[in-house]
Amino acid sequence: MQPLENDGIREQAVSAKADGLRDARVDAVVDEAVADSAMPLLHAAQDPAAVTSPTLASSAVLAVTLMASASAFAAPPASAKPSFDCAKAASAVEKAICRNDGLARADAAVGRAYERLRKSLDSKAASGLREDQRWFIGVRDAAYDNASAANRTQSLKALLDDRARTLSQIRAQPPAGLIGSWRNLAGGIDVVDDGAGRLKVEANAAHPLDGRWLCDASGSGRSVGAALTVQVEGGERSSLKLTREGAALRVQALDAGGKALLGPDYCGHNGSLEGVYFAVPPSAE
Repeated sequence: MQPLENDGIREQAVSAKADGLRDARVDAVVDEAVADSAMPLLHAAQDPAAVTSPTLASSAVLAVTLMASASAFAAPPASAKPSFDCAKAASAVEKAICRNDGLARADAAVGRAYERLRKSLDSKAASGLREDQRWFIGVRDAAYDNASAANRTQSLKALLDDRARTLSQIRAQPPAGLIGSWRNLAGGIDVVDDGAGRLKVEANAAHPLDGRWLCDASGSGRSVGAALTVQVEGGERSSLKLTREGAALRVQALDAGGKALLGPDYCGHNGSLEGVYFAVPPSAE
């Protein structure tokens, strides 16, 4: 029986030694995994051969998980910025634009389109564009003030989108002459060759805020240099004078004596076709 007892003791010793070696290997692997999880993920990506064991692969997954968790607490993206400094916002419409990212982006689009066009125009046309933009801002503010509280944001967004689209359609370098389609905030004028050596003019405009007045005039005449004066059909000896000013078209309303005409009969009360118009493609509205 003694040899059997010695064998049992020897087997227990071998088993204990094996367990100790296995525990030591497990501890070493755990220590190595913890050390690797602290290394940058980029190192493992640059040396794929280094990731050869399931334990090391798990440590890489742990690093990715920690990075993803950290990103969840990152600062949110910055709010959209309008074309002006919100710290200086004074009017109700400016404050509304600063509070709403959609309106801020729409206003920024108007600002970009305006600046891009202004820089592309000659000095005279750029001056006319500034007049038109100031008019637009006044209309924008009045439209916002007059809209119902429930509809203000939607109507302002539509107005800004339309303005950005209009500015993007304007041609900075139209062909010489008067022929073409010309537009401003209130309406437009189309000038075509009638085929008999004369230019025919069709002009239509309305108050851009609420259409409180309308203008509708047409006539034809022969151009003299960069100017054209047409007798308005059906008018009381009134006329329209069209003059190219750089890339823009200046329109003046004149009476029979060639003086400025206020309240022409082809317009509603306080209406006028006078102003600066800009070249657009024929299909533009």
